Amino acid sequence: MYQLQEMFLIICLTFLIFGQTIHSQSWNTTDEILPWESYLQIGDIRRPLGLTLNRSSLAHRHFAIGYLCLHSFMYDEAKEAFDLAINLTSTFIEAHIGKMLSCKQALWSNRDLGCGQAVYNATQNLTKTSFQQELFSTVYQWYADNQNITAGEDAFLISIRNLSLKYSNETDIRVLWGLSLLNVANQVRYQSQIEPPEMIEARNILKGALNNEPNHPGILHYLIHAYDVALVNVSEQAREYADQYGKIAITSSHAQHMPSHIWIRIGSWNRALSADEQSIIVSLRLCAKKILALNLSIYSIQLEQIWDLLNTTQQKLLIQCDRENRGHSMEWLSYSRLQTGNWLGSLDLLRDLYFANNQSNQTMNYYLPFAYRIQTRMIIEVFYWFPYNSEFQNKILQ
Repeated sequence: MYQLQEMFLIICLTFLIFGQTIHSQSWNTTDEILPWESYLQIGDIRRPLGLTLNRSSLAHRHFAIGYLCLHSFMYDEAKEAFDLAINLTSTFIEAHIGKMLSCKQALWSNRDLGCGQAVYNATQNLTKTSFQQELFSTVYQWYADNQNITAGEDAFLISIRNLSLKYSNETDIRVLWGLSLLNVANQVRYQSQIEPPEMIEARNILKGALNNEPNHPGILHYLIHAYDVALVNVSEQAREYADQYGKIAITSSHAQHMPSHIWIRIGSWNRALSADEQSIIVSLRLCAKKILALNLSIYSIQLEQIWDLLNTTQQKLLIQCDRENRGHSMEWLSYSRLQTGNWLGSLDLLRDLYFANNQSNQTMNYYLPFAYRIQTRMIIEVFYWFPYNSEFQNKILQ
């Protein structure tokens, strides 16, 4: 049974009214974007991929949304928005580059090789400026080697570094340089190092970029990752980035989750709990917008309470929607609940993950890795760690 302290789901169904968001305030296009695109408030970037945006172009608007999604690891939404831009303007080079970037989950060493190569093949005959060609070739490094992901990441880093130095005024290219450094720092060969050289370099590159563009969501996002290490005196330096990122990208579940990386490192458990609870709620709200094109005011993380509102097709879509980010946040929330003594709350999350897995068809067993890790931590924390830690109650009160 769910904990009494969980707020009940409050649902207000209204027909879609396009609200004033960061995007709609600064664009001159008519409301031809999709409901979920209109709903997003995930920041702004001045010159994405070095492009001067045409605020009267619908294709540019789709591209801008996709690129913002990319920097908050909303990969499915990014691809969808890039495709919308490409469908309107097939020669839109930056949209193709954006889609190629979204075919790889940068810090997780996951890549869709077929996706990246398909974009590359589809754009071979398109006319490009020298800068576009250099950037296009740089991004393709991720997919050039069919067998070795690490080799592609190393090649991308060399190329994006050179490109950033050549076009030093393009802040967004420096952001990709910083991201690439973190990508390499997360490779297996550096697992024994708390602060690989590439991670330290990434901090410097990204902080320099932040001076030029203090509200760039990607910079703030990657700076959190750059300081997410097992050294409290290092992690606490990212407090400001953690606070700011969540305020800028308020409808991104991953952006709401990311501050918990820092709060857990420094032992700020209540803030970690709040961040991941909000992340799950934001995820469910976005998915409701995508599936129903309706505003759902959701104030609970309980999946089953929204489940009965949906038909069978919509239920399948909900299981797939934002699944990586939501599952990730559920796992982290479970850990924070364990650390604060809320064992039953952690069990609730495990139950929700098994429920999602049991209802899944196309994504069979997708949620199980999250569930298994939660279950393993619960066994270790409750049955092994707790009985031998006399300071447990004091830790809860901190």
